[in-house]
Amino acid sequence: MGNHVTANSAAPQLLPIPSFLGVPIGELEDVRPGDICLVGLFFDHADGFGFGARFAARQLRYASNAAYGLCSEREMSGGQFPRCHDLGDLNVFPLEPLRLREALIRQARAVFEARGRLVVIGGAMDLKEILQSAYTAVWPDRFLALHTIGGRERHAVPQEEAAALAVNVDLSSLYCPPRFPGRPKKQLLDAIAGLPVNRIDAVHLTGFAPALDLSGRYETALALHVLRAVVARLQCAEDKCR
Repeated sequence: MGNHVTANSAAPQLLPIPSFLGVPIGELEDVRPGDICLVGLFFDHADGFGFGARFAARQLRYASNAAYGLCSEREMSGGQFPRCHDLGDLNVFPLEPLRLREALIRQARAVFEARGRLVVIGGAMDLKEILQSAYTAVWPDRFLALHTIGGRERHAVPQEEAAALAVNVDLSSLYCPPRFPGRPKKQLLDAIAGLPVNRIDAVHLTGFAPALDLSGRYETALALHVLRAVVARLQCAEDKCR
C-alpha cells in the first residue's frame, strides 16, 4: 500500500519570517547610500536594570506581521518604506567584553561604509562609544554627536552643523512616566518629528523590555508605533520632506 494524500490531509502552512515593520529581509550587499538598515541587538548583560531588553527586537518583528495576529496597524507593509532593510541581529559575545566591543564596531562600520543609516533595536547598553568609533573609522574628519530623546532628561539637538547625529530613543518614559504632568507618547513623537533628518546617521531604540510572550501587549504596540515614526522620519531625508 503506497503513500498517498487523502482529501482530509492538510499541507503544512509556513508562516512568513517576521521582519521589522514588514520590510524586506536583506544583506549588507543590498544596501544603497541613504538606505535605512534595521538590526536587532540581543544583549542586556551590561545593565542590571535592563534584563529582558534583549527580546525587544524579536517582539517587534512578530508584532509587525499580521500573519501572527499581533499587527496593531493592519496597513503595515514594507512597501511603505522602500529604502529600508531588516539585516537581522548583530553578532554579540556576552561573556567576552573586548570581543563584543570589536564585533559591534566592525558591524556598525560596515553599515556606515555602505553609506547606510543604522537603526539598532533593543539591548541594554550604551552604544555611544561603539557608534562613534565605527563612524570615525569611516569619516575621520566628522564627529558623531549623541542626542537623546525620551527618558527623564531633556537634551537640545547639538548645533554643530558639521556633526552627524546618533539619536538614542529612550522608550522607558512610555512605561514609567515621570510624576510631573505631561503626555510621554506625544512628547516622544513630537521630538522624533522635529529631528533634523539630513544629519542622522544612527539611531538606537532602547528602554523596552517586553514580556516573554507573543500576546501583543499595549507596551509592544507603543514601541512599534515609535519605531514606525523613527523610520518614517528617516525616510524624509530621501523624500525631501521637513
